[in-house]
Amino acid sequence: MNQYVEEFLKLADGYFSSYRTVKAEIDKAEEQMRNVQEKIKRKGRTPALRIEEKAAQQGIYDANTMLRRLKWDSERLLDQAKSIKNAYAKSLDNKFVVNPELLDTATAKLLDSGVLKPNDYIHLFESAKQKQNVTMMRLIAKSAREYEKQNFQNIGIEEGRKLRVMENDARQMVGGDRLTIFDGAIAAFHRRISEPRLSETDTWDTMIRPALESLDE
Repeated sequence: MNQYVEEFLKLADGYFSSYRTVKAEIDKAEEQMRNVQEKIKRKGRTPALRIEEKAAQQGIYDANTMLRRLKWDSERLLDQAKSIKNAYAKSLDNKFVVNPELLDTATAKLLDSGVLKPNDYIHLFESAKQKQNVTMMRLIAKSAREYEKQNFQNIGIEEGRKLRVMENDARQMVGGDRLTIFDGAIAAFHRRISEPRLSETDTWDTMIRPALESLDE
């Protein structure tokens, strides 16, 4: 799990923890009020029950005040989440930038030669991938896409599938897939801040968190 995901999840977990605390206080205060009202029905509004009723009303007011404060803080939380995402985007730009120093001229000449077949592109791509050479991975994938467009009628089903897998791998080398996941998580967080009760029966821990934690770089 990368540092940006860790920061965002810490922020989100802090909010969810605060919400659960506030929700427990609201439930407790409402239960206290229900108990007092039941007593009043049975015994009437005696001086002692008036005191209990006033205490229950104060408990509900205090709990709802906590919830309002939590909502007021939501804009700050969202701004922090967006700042974390922007820092992550910048780190991806630095990681996946094309570097002329990593250009493999021998491979580049082969890409321009016109003699390569689908399996050749796949072999070259896998070699560049093992070396974590983003520059060559993107260059090979671009050349393979052009080859596929010009020769799609002559490419076998399995070869075509392998080329598409390769092209998908190359698209990930610009970080766009990672930002899509991060943006989706921020949007989901926003929805849960706007409607906190979504956090009670929710897919955050079963779907959104695992997707974020899969971003290992």
